[in-house]
Amino acid sequence: MNSPVRFFLSLSTGLLLLNGCDAHLGLNTQFNATQQSEVRATLLNTTNGQVLSLPDPAVLPAGLRTAQTITALLDNSGTPYPVTRNADGSLAIPLPAGRAPDSNGKLGLILSDENKKTYFIQVNTGPLLRLGTPPIQITPAQGILPGSRVELSLNPADSQADLSTLRFNWSSAASAQGPFTPISGSGSKTTWEPPQSGNYYLRVETVDSRTNASTVYTSPVALVNVGDSRRIATSDPASGAIRLGQVIKLKAALPESAPAQRYLWSASQSPVGPFQPITEEGAQINWEPKQAGSYYLRIQAFPAQGEPGTYTSSEALVLVSEADNAIVTDPPSGSLIRGEAVRLSAVPPTEVAANTNYRWFYGSTPQGPFSPINGDTQSINWSPEQTGEFYLRVRLFDPQTQQERTFTGSKVGVSVRDSDASFELSPQPATLVRGQAVKVKLTRPAEKRTAAWFYATSPQGPFTSIAGQGTEINWAPSLSGNYYLRAELSGNNLPKSVFTSATALVSVAESSNAIQLEPNRSLSLGEGVKLVANTPLKGDNLRYTWSYSSAPTGPWTAVQGLAAHSQSTTWYPPQSGSFYVKVDVADTATATRMSFVSATALVFVTDTPSFFQTSPTPATIGTQGAVTLSTRFTPPGANFIYAWSYSMSPTGPFTAIGGSQQPEITWKQPGVAGNYYIKFDAIDTSSQRFLSFISSNTLVFVSESQTSQPRF
Repeated sequence: MNSPVRFFLSLSTGLLLLNGCDAHLGLNTQFNATQQSEVRATLLNTTNGQVLSLPDPAVLPAGLRTAQTITALLDNSGTPYPVTRNADGSLAIPLPAGRAPDSNGKLGLILSDENKKTYFIQVNTGPLLRLGTPPIQITPAQGILPGSRVELSLNPADSQADLSTLRFNWSSAASAQGPFTPISGSGSKTTWEPPQSGNYYLRVETVDSRTNASTVYTSPVALVNVGDSRRIATSDPASGAIRLGQVIKLKAALPESAPAQRYLWSASQSPVGPFQPITEEGAQINWEPKQAGSYYLRIQAFPAQGEPGTYTSSEALVLVSEADNAIVTDPPSGSLIRGEAVRLSAVPPTEVAANTNYRWFYGSTPQGPFSPINGDTQSINWSPEQTGEFYLRVRLFDPQTQQERTFTGSKVGVSVRDSDASFELSPQPATLVRGQAVKVKLTRPAEKRTAAWFYATSPQGPFTSIAGQGTEINWAPSLSGNYYLRAELSGNNLPKSVFTSATALVSVAESSNAIQLEPNRSLSLGEGVKLVANTPLKGDNLRYTWSYSSAPTGPWTAVQGLAAHSQSTTWYPPQSGSFYVKVDVADTATATRMSFVSATALVFVTDTPSFFQTSPTPATIGTQGAVTLSTRFTPPGANFIYAWSYSMSPTGPFTAIGGSQQPEITWKQPGVAGNYYIKFDAIDTSSQRFLSFISSNTLVFVSESQTSQPRF
């Protein structure tokens, strides 16, 4: 043949070895081979297209089993495609678009090794097991409920097919595209309990255990239907709500197509049991519950053939109540303000023994859980300690017959809320600045009872005690915030009553004007600022203490000034930075003390232009050199002298350099190498008070190797 070979691969079966072919694929080649058995392959779908997998290396010719490089010719283009050898020896061959197995799952291809030996292979990707109609049989076929199992069976087209060498991997999904979840079992039949209600597609992977070749069948439609277990039975009345003593009609509503021959019923107030048998049997029964409550149902259905099925409702289907008439409240609405009491009375529908014992309970739902209420008589007074809506329950026990009856309200019996009307405040509204007081009065009857007071930032607490007792107090909150109030009444042989405000009645602010500045602007280091206290406290017996900090929580340092602290004082900040200001106001007449802290940083001090000046600049000198130090300080009076000192830390300790009559000094022969902060003290000789200023950064740099002299 003198032209490129064009391959129209249509062999029926066979593995052909082309001996003696040295030409690369796509060159002139003459083929002469004998027919051998075909090779099983698996067709895989990947994101890059279809891939042909030859899983069993043992069936390949010896040359391909040991070849380092393999290429494939798959179409008429003559283009070789690289073949990947996996770790287990199997081959992965990418298929170009349009190249696919024929209707029987067969495909011919040509492989070449690195020695240019060429092999003609026919692969079979068809199903390992041909399935009949339907491919998968489901029992029961008409659907199930959660908790039930189905039998899944493959239906081979040839009922005599040998399945001994095959294993089957089952899986399920909510859609044909997956994701698929494995189902236990590896046989052609398996049983499965679906995890929840829904429609399920099935997938079966058939694997040849000898060669690991596999084929996959996915059902085109959902085969397993799992119904909704909320309604395993219908009722008359349809709502399922009856009163104690009434009869409800129940009818099984199970999904199986064939009716069961026997039905057993049971009921429980919990979906997990225990379930108590209902006496009557059948697909339709009449049932008279003996106790109020909400009931889940369970049905056991026994078919003529096969295993019985057990079905449990996921919701309570029967609601039994008589307590709406058996429990009476006073006031009839049951609506209370927390701290008030409601009278509960049991009114059973039938006569009860005189020595009947009563136990009372309340809960936030008719199903519970229920908490006990103090009292064991037919009528009791109850003062709920919590707000909310509560269902009531009473249990009657006859000690003579040892019988107990329980009545539970199906509607809210008692509703408890907090109310601001329990409190009277002056001023109203109680919007205060920290330091002010509010008069609080309890408006509820409290004759011969003791009142304790509390406050909290939320209605749930925790509540903090307020000093003072009685139905009326004066309270000066020590911190800013919004506060709920609570009063607890006790004594006079009555249960404790707790009254809590529904909203935050007292609002306390950090007054933005409690501390005022003059001038109200940024300062340069060395300038003074006038601090003025504008607090609610007034009188001649007030004493003021001023302090500052770089944080709102301290630590606090006393402000420096040239006069004693008073309602107004002039402060000279010692360093640059942003500072919070605090003033403590003490009333010497009443021994009370209040503190006011600025809500934000009030004083801003910059070191631009620099307060300290040096010559030379920068002040880099030797241990035997000298530097002239000066400041921009302007003394507020004539009687000032100055002291200078240095330290390696801005917090000291500082070592004296010397004193001067003017805000300037020459520091000669520092003696010790290092980088130094400078401290400048301005001393008022008339008052013996002084002001201190510290450089923001290291100002003088002293080294062993330099002897610089000051420049003038």
